[in-house]
Amino acid sequence: FCSSDSSRVTTLYLATTGLGGSIPPEIGYMTELTVLNLRSNNIHGTVPTTYSRLKKLTYFGLLFNRMSGPIPDWIGELSQLTTLALSNNLFSGYLPYSLTQMSNLNILALDDNELRGPIHQLSNLRGLKILYLEDNHFTDTFNGDLFVDLQELVHLDLSNNRLHGSIPLHFLDNQKFANLQVLDLHSNFLNGTIPNVIDQNTKLQFLAVHENQFSGVVPASISNLEALTHLDLTSNKFVGPMPPQLANMRSLIYLFLADNPFAPGPIPEGYGELARLRDFSVKKTQRTGPIPTWLGDMNEMILLDLDSNSFTGSVPAFLGNMASLRLLLLNRNQLSGSVGQDLQSFNKLRLLLLEENSISGNLNFICNTAADIFMMSDCASQGLTQEVVCNCCDKCCHDGEYCHGADFLARFDPIWEDDYTRSVYLFQDFNITR
Repeated sequence: FCSSDSSRVTTLYLATTGLGGSIPPEIGYMTELTVLNLRSNNIHGTVPTTYSRLKKLTYFGLLFNRMSGPIPDWIGELSQLTTLALSNNLFSGYLPYSLTQMSNLNILALDDNELRGPIHQLSNLRGLKILYLEDNHFTDTFNGDLFVDLQELVHLDLSNNRLHGSIPLHFLDNQKFANLQVLDLHSNFLNGTIPNVIDQNTKLQFLAVHENQFSGVVPASISNLEALTHLDLTSNKFVGPMPPQLANMRSLIYLFLADNPFAPGPIPEGYGELARLRDFSVKKTQRTGPIPTWLGDMNEMILLDLDSNSFTGSVPAFLGNMASLRLLLLNRNQLSGSVGQDLQSFNKLRLLLLEENSISGNLNFICNTAADIFMMSDCASQGLTQEVVCNCCDKCCHDGEYCHGADFLARFDPIWEDDYTRSVYLFQDFNITR
């Protein structure tokens, strides 16, 4: 695109054009450029110093390439930039000081690189709405005022780094972070407790803190996050009762509580009010009692993960009435009884795990009707008998014996490229694309 007098190029859009080799330094002499988009190519090398001449740039996109080296010190000279997108490259080293002086930035996307060092100096960028720093090697310690002045933030993703400390109170404060919709802190070394949510928060929709070292009781006030559609607390050290207050969070679609040492007990009865749930995981949470009957009314549920608990009773027939169910993990419990034709609608499943229970019966009715299903059960021959008959099971286990150590983890790694929604169900060696 050219300027109004057609004499100077102002927009250079070369995204997804198959460009290879090093990035052309001559572009740096196109000093009227306001937009430079080179995303999704195969260019490599470092950013040429000639690009420091592009003083009018408002958008600079190099994401999804193979660029390397440090982010150049002169980047702060591009003071008109509102978007700097360097995601999914091989940039390394520390964040340059000049970056912290770019007061017009609204979007800063540095995720999926090899960057390291502290991040607190970005607190100067008060106009930021989007900050993506995930999947790097940043090392910093959260303190009480980290990013406290970044009150325009809509998305904040710091996941999969080497960050320490506890969650600052203002991250969940609707008065200070009134626009925040996505907060992703997973896969760090964060600890402490989840802060009390003092006021109702009608903005935050996505909260992921899995794979950290959080502990203590999940506060009752978490239900003040009433707009949440996604909550992932997996693989921490939360104790006390499984929080009944989550039943008040009627917007929830994805709820992952797995791999936490909650006090033994049943799934709270109130969770039956979460009618929008699609994914529900309570793996390794010391759940007891029969599988609750209200699950049969969860018509939108796609994934139900009850693995590695102490559920008792039979496999209930009402699970076969869950019209949307595609992934069912009942393995490693204390279930008993016979599996029969009353589960005929299981032929819609794509994943069925029943091993390490005391179930008997014949699953061949699923084999004869289901296409492309992955199944595991206690179907290994024991003398002249089989506890479960299953001609199409991908793995047969011996009842009462340790079978395998694989955790089919049901949560997913949310990314901005998929708008923080589920696009694929990934397990160790199994995936389903929706």
